[in-house]
Amino acid sequence: MDSYRIPTTTGASEYVDKRSRFLGLVQPVGSEDEARAVIAACKKQYHDARHNCWCYLLRDGTERYSDDGEPQGTAGIPMLEVFRRAGVTNAVCVVTRYFGGVLLGTGGLLRAYTAAAADALSDAGISEVRRWLACEVSTPYALYEPVRAAVAALGGVVQETQYAAAVTLCALLPEEVFAFTPKGDVINLPAGANCIDFAYAIHSAVGNRMVGCKVNNRIVPIDHVVATGEIIEVILGPADKGPSRDWLKIVRTSEAKSKIRNWFKKMRREENIQQGRDALAKELRREMIFIPDDQLDEFVGSCSRRLRQNNAEEIYAAIGYGGMTIANCLPKLKEEWQKLKAAEAAENKSVEDLPKVDLSRVHATDGVVVEGFDNTPIKFAKCCSPLPGDPIVGFITRGFGVSIHKQSCANAVSSMKDPSNAPRWVKAYWADSVKDSYKAGLEIIALNRNELLSDVLAALADIRVPIYAMNARQVENNCAVISLTIGINNTEHLNRVVARLSKVKDVLKVTRS
Repeated sequence: MDSYRIPTTTGASEYVDKRSRFLGLVQPVGSEDEARAVIAACKKQYHDARHNCWCYLLRDGTERYSDDGEPQGTAGIPMLEVFRRAGVTNAVCVVTRYFGGVLLGTGGLLRAYTAAAADALSDAGISEVRRWLACEVSTPYALYEPVRAAVAALGGVVQETQYAAAVTLCALLPEEVFAFTPKGDVINLPAGANCIDFAYAIHSAVGNRMVGCKVNNRIVPIDHVVATGEIIEVILGPADKGPSRDWLKIVRTSEAKSKIRNWFKKMRREENIQQGRDALAKELRREMIFIPDDQLDEFVGSCSRRLRQNNAEEIYAAIGYGGMTIANCLPKLKEEWQKLKAAEAAENKSVEDLPKVDLSRVHATDGVVVEGFDNTPIKFAKCCSPLPGDPIVGFITRGFGVSIHKQSCANAVSSMKDPSNAPRWVKAYWADSVKDSYKAGLEIIALNRNELLSDVLAALADIRVPIYAMNARQVENNCAVISLTIGINNTEHLNRVVARLSKVKDVLKVTRS
C-alpha cells in the first residue's frame, strides 16, 4: 500500500478582511458520512452566519464542495485546491463567513477562503499514513549497532530494546515487497504495487516500452500485484511504444505516475493540447460560459500569465498530461469572463444612450462619417487609436471638430456617463472608402535575448508594415517589452500583423495598446 497524507488532528483558523470574519475548520475523516456529519455540526453551531462553505476529499477519489451562496467558484474550489496542493486526503474543511458589510469581490473571496482553509490545515498538521510490519530481532551484542543501522536504512523505527543473553530489538518496518529481475537484481516496492510499478522502478525507458509481463515464467496481466520473492520479467515492445493513459489509474507508486506524466508531456504534446482543449471547453459549457470555438484560444490565452503559462497551448498541454487541473484554472477563467461581459454590457449601454440626431449621410472626412455633420474636421483619439473595423463614436470638441474614439474606450465610456458631456457624443461610423493607413500601437512581451529587435523588425519588413515609433525596455523575469507605433489599414490587417509577430522566436504575447 502506498503512503498517503491526512490531517493530524482537528485544526482551526480565523481570517478577517474588511470586517468579514472567516472561521476555518479542518478535521480528518474516514468516509462521506463522517464528513457530512462534521459539516452539519458546523452549520448548526454557526446557524447565524451568512455562509458555511465546505469541501472534503477521500482516498477513493471522492471530492465534494459547496459555495453555499457565495459567487460560484470563489469558495469551495479554492478550499479544495489547498488540500490537493498539499496532497492531503481523508479530510473535511468548513469555512464559516460572518459578513462585515463590505463586498470583497471575486479576488477578495478567493484569497479569504484559501487563507482560512490553509491556516486551518497548518494548525491541524499533516501526518503520513502507511502500513508497517512489527518484528522482533534477536542479535548478539556485537551485532547490535549494525542491526539498528540496518533498521534505520530501511526507514524503520526501533520501538523497544531488551537486554538479556542477547539483544532483542522490537522494530517497525515499512511494509514493502521484494521482487527479483531475471538477472537477480532486487527491486523493492510498496505493498500493493503491480508489474507496471516494477517496470518503472527498473528504469523509465523499461516502463515506457512495456507491453507484457512474466512472473515466474508465467504470463500475467500487467496490473498483477507483486508479491515478495517473485521473479518478474518485463516484456518490451518497440522503442517508440509508450505508456497508456489508463496506466495512471492503475499504478500505485508516485514514481511511476510521475514518469508516465513526463512521457506524455514530452512525446504527445499535440495530443495533450487537443485533449486539454476539449476537456476545458466542455467544462466551460457546464459552467454556462459559451465561447465560440474560433475565439476560445484567444480567451484562454488572455489568462495565461495569471495561470503561470505563456499561452493557451501550454495551458491545454498541461491539462492534457495532468500537470494542471481544470479546477485550478476555472476560477481565473470565470473571473475573466465576468469582466468581459461587464465591459460588453457597459459598451452596449453607452452606445444606446447616445443622443438621437438626424441622419445625414454626407461626405466622409478621413474615411469617417459623423451623423449630423458635413465635412467636419475630425481627429483620431490617441487614447484608443481606432482603426477601420472598430465600432466608433464621436465627441464634439470645442474648436477642434469631432474626436473619434472606439466605443469600448474607457475614456469615452466614462465621459458618456457624465451628464455635462453626454450631449456632445454623437454616432459615427466608417465610410466605404477609408485612408490607406492609420497609426496603431502594439506592445510585444518576449524573452530577452540578442537579435530580438532585429527579428521583430525583419518580420514587419516582410509584410511591409511602416514603423513610426519604437521603444524597448527590459523588465523582470528576463523579459523585454517592445512598444511600437505602426501603419495599419484596418482591424483585419492588424490581426494579420499580430499573428505574424506572435510567430517570432521567444515572443510571448502581442497586444494592441
